[in-house]
Amino acid sequence: MAIDVYQSSRFESLWMLFCQHLEAPLRRVLEEQLVIVPAGGWESYFSRALAKRQGCWAHYRFRTLGQWVNWQLTQTLADPSGGVRDAEALTWAIASRLPALCEDPDFAPIKDYLAAEDQADVRRRIELARRIAGLFDQYLVYRPDLIDSWRDADSLPDDPMQHAPWQRKLFHSLEAQTPLLPIEERITRFAETLQTGTVTLPERVEVWMCGSVPPVYLRFLDVVGAFIPIQLYIVSPTFAGWGDRTQQRKLLGRMQDQDAPLRKFCEAQQLDTPHPLLESWGKLSLERQLLMLPYDSDHWRYHDVPESAEPDERGTLLEELQHDLRVGRDPDPRSKGADTSVQVHSCHSAIREVEVLQDQLRDAFEADLGLQPEQVVVLCPDLDTYGPLIDAVFGRIDPGQDGHIPYTVAGRSPRQTRGIIDAYFQILDVLQGRFAASEVVDLLNLAPVQAAAGMDDDQVQTITGWIADSGVRWGVDADHRAAEELPASDLNTWQFGLERLLMGYAMPPGGGQLVGEVLALDRASGLAGQSLGCLAAFIDQLQSWREQIRQVRPMSQWQEALGRIADQFLDQRQDEIGVQRIHDAMGLLRQVAEQNGFDEALPFSVAANELARMVDQSTGGRAFQLGGITFCEMAAMRSLPFQVVALLGWNDGVFPRVDRPIGFDLIARHPRPGDRSLRLEDKHLALEALLAARCRLLISYQGQNVRDHRLRPPSIVVEELLDVIEQTCSGDQTVRSTRRSEIVTRHPLQPFSPRYFDQSHAGLFSYDHGYLQAAQGLLAPPKDIPPFFDTPLAADADVVEIRVRDLRRLMDAPWELFLARLGVRLAEAAELGSDREPLFLNHLEQWQVGEQWIQRRLNEMEHEQLIGRLRRGGQLPAGRLGEKILQRIVGEAEPVVDAAGRIGVDSAAPSLPVHVKIDDFVIVGRIEGVSSAGLRRATYSKMKISRTVRLWLDHLLVAATLQQAAGDTRIVGRLGKCTTIGFRPIAPNDAIEHLKHLLQWYLAAVRVPLPLFPAPVDRAIEQLHQGKFAGNDDRLDDRFLREAEDTFQRSYLGIPDAEKASVRVAFAGREPFRMTCREVPGLDEPGEREELDERNLFLYLVNSICRPMLPYIVHQEQGPSRGRDV
Repeated sequence: MAIDVYQSSRFESLWMLFCQHLEAPLRRVLEEQLVIVPAGGWESYFSRALAKRQGCWAHYRFRTLGQWVNWQLTQTLADPSGGVRDAEALTWAIASRLPALCEDPDFAPIKDYLAAEDQADVRRRIELARRIAGLFDQYLVYRPDLIDSWRDADSLPDDPMQHAPWQRKLFHSLEAQTPLLPIEERITRFAETLQTGTVTLPERVEVWMCGSVPPVYLRFLDVVGAFIPIQLYIVSPTFAGWGDRTQQRKLLGRMQDQDAPLRKFCEAQQLDTPHPLLESWGKLSLERQLLMLPYDSDHWRYHDVPESAEPDERGTLLEELQHDLRVGRDPDPRSKGADTSVQVHSCHSAIREVEVLQDQLRDAFEADLGLQPEQVVVLCPDLDTYGPLIDAVFGRIDPGQDGHIPYTVAGRSPRQTRGIIDAYFQILDVLQGRFAASEVVDLLNLAPVQAAAGMDDDQVQTITGWIADSGVRWGVDADHRAAEELPASDLNTWQFGLERLLMGYAMPPGGGQLVGEVLALDRASGLAGQSLGCLAAFIDQLQSWREQIRQVRPMSQWQEALGRIADQFLDQRQDEIGVQRIHDAMGLLRQVAEQNGFDEALPFSVAANELARMVDQSTGGRAFQLGGITFCEMAAMRSLPFQVVALLGWNDGVFPRVDRPIGFDLIARHPRPGDRSLRLEDKHLALEALLAARCRLLISYQGQNVRDHRLRPPSIVVEELLDVIEQTCSGDQTVRSTRRSEIVTRHPLQPFSPRYFDQSHAGLFSYDHGYLQAAQGLLAPPKDIPPFFDTPLAADADVVEIRVRDLRRLMDAPWELFLARLGVRLAEAAELGSDREPLFLNHLEQWQVGEQWIQRRLNEMEHEQLIGRLRRGGQLPAGRLGEKILQRIVGEAEPVVDAAGRIGVDSAAPSLPVHVKIDDFVIVGRIEGVSSAGLRRATYSKMKISRTVRLWLDHLLVAATLQQAAGDTRIVGRLGKCTTIGFRPIAPNDAIEHLKHLLQWYLAAVRVPLPLFPAPVDRAIEQLHQGKFAGNDDRLDDRFLREAEDTFQRSYLGIPDAEKASVRVAFAGREPFRMTCREVPGLDEPGEREELDERNLFLYLVNSICRPMLPYIVHQEQGPSRGRDV
């Protein structure tokens, strides 16, 4: 038998030979055809290509070379070296032995590392064991002589550091239970067994190879090739300029004997200078050819592969590059200009890379109507990062729509492709965490968790508001806080919040009762109690599991517990396969650990982390599919030819990877040819990708800073490729720099930049119609937003009864009256605050506490009782900090309470029923705070003249209701510019006249949104009071209008008026401060209507509503002055 070796840089040449060999049928008709491939993606490619060629392709098996070697040795040898061979099994075997071995003085470095933190930290020990297991697994493959020296103590060198004595002793400990045989030794036993004639081998094997290969695998092929025919197809650059295959092997042997670098060897032998990319990227191919030099026996037959003829004049830059690489010599300068066959795209971010790629692929399909999506591959070194972005960009166009490109992202982990698996591990994270309110709400928003908890989206939205109102921040209860080495307080914990909500549901409506230590929060009532019950049950389940996972357990018990967590918190009907994969991974993890002697009790965090790693390593991500563009990792479809090859994410520091060996890696201390190098592997993958493209090679990287547009360097392989392209350009340095700029396209930050559509740069274009419209909008003169309303609504003839609260909205937010008539409701979505417990109070929170203190004290609540109530409300920080904040607020609020008593504020006074008939309308409602002395109120707010606008309406209604001058109106507050503000008594008839005027504005407000905004109005009243705003002076009015608009746009406290949802809707397409009186129907004022129509509506509103109350205002200033009329 023989091994026929075929090597070529053109896949198609090897493919023709491969298909010819497959045409000869196997003698054993029931035997599967074994095909050895370099990576998993080759199976789908081969299956499709062979089925198209032969009409039917079945009864085959694909394996990688490593899989075949391990499978064949395991099936053949009676003792396949036992259970501790692969890295996973070695990990647990090493972890179980390290504690005892660390007592040995030789293990001092390991002991110091494990003792750097908690000596009982099992996670640290398992992570170290995994690193050591990975090294031992490489020793078994790449360093059989090292293993032999460890077994033979007499052969140890004088330098003990060379072999690290602790590694040798650990190896002896492992081998004492089960022999650890290097693959070299197993192959020797395998060869001896083959001589007996009792081994069943495949009838023939087709082996494809590219990149590096461990030397022992070549030995395995040598052994098997003596008994069965093997066709070995090597996709690799060759030194075609050195002559035929025989001459190439002679020169390679001479170079190996001289131990000379490639370039110096070529100079010494007067050979053509090697291609710089072949020299930099193709080192693994050179190493593999050198490793194959000893295999020159009779059953190794090397063949010259007939290459397909290439035209003397290559049409594209890509073809020129590939030709130079196949010849293997330094490229000659040429005069041909750049084209679209090789493109490099510099973008600002990963999402922009994917967006640019979509347009470039669309352009390729438009340029070549025969190009099919399955003829395009996108290789990415960081698929976990780019995978979701690919779905976001390519998945936004549905099948059947213009621009849809079918695609599949292959090779992602199950956690990224199955939402139920990701939800499961989010549950495990919450159980180990602080139970932050946002984390629990995020869980409830996951479909599998939500369904298992018996909720829907609307219920979760409602519950989110309850959680925010109840003050839940983090922690289950006081014990949980204590476990985190914090004071054992239940404030802002889940127990605290749920008790408030449940007590509010149980108590009568109105809420606010303090029952023991629980301050009732009235939120849920009636059928909403079901949602509250679901929330309480869900938190109770989480709390129960938190208690259970605090104990350490062996892996067998964790398997049961982790399985029950999945069954309890996930609705398995949504993805039974995903849940089963969790169970399977846990079962496999337990089996491997126990079989290798690890029976220790583990903390939950270690078990959960190991389960997550096991699930990520398991198969179950999206498989390679046919019929669309394939996105995959760099190695998955290496060397396979595609019409278009796109390379995504070739960023500096990401690709190629950097070799970072650990300090005790004996292979890295003494490297040899054939050793694995991540950096060299990635460079060779770049070489294979360059040779695999047939029409276009697209490369993208993040070459511009997203904030300041500063240039960022690409991957070193991109720089080397551009240097070679410059080298192929004939001319001076200026011409070469121009060639680089033609190849590299720097893209704008946004996909809707006008540069994509103005044809200023040939490389900048877009097929997205939506982006075109956006770009046109940027270039075109600004268009007015269509107004929310065109003409005023018709008068509402059914309006007879007007409620007091609606008149108050006229003073606070008159545009809401207009929206309410249209049935527009703009409820803000409930949002959670910070997950941290309160450490300080902002201005609004201080006001809320102070306002509550004043109103409760006026209701004669005792001082200590009120303090307890505020503390149990969850607004104040716990401990001394909360006491200090409350002390300061109380110090400001108590003088207000005292002043309220002096002016006659009576909290026990019943509310005044209002029933005022004006013309055809009736005003109804109730007014609080009316006593025998008049209207009296107290507030924690600082007293300013601007507070009178809201008080003015109530003052008028009291006088009109009582039909007598019922005394003055006063409101007392904190020290500001004054301490007390109020109105002098007003005659009932005058009050009715003022109310009639306000009713006219109310009738206008339900027809047109009126721009009477609280913050600018407050400013206006101050200006009116100070005489700085006349209302009839154009110069003063213009200046005030600018100040009012600035106040409208900005706010030091809370949301600015301009950003409120109701304002943005009601005044869409309009500039509120540019509205005129012409837009308001029904205005009646003596004088010319034309003059009124041109007046500014906001200024007119301020004068019309606010100025009439100025004569009645009275306020008490700070200092000795008792009071002053305005």
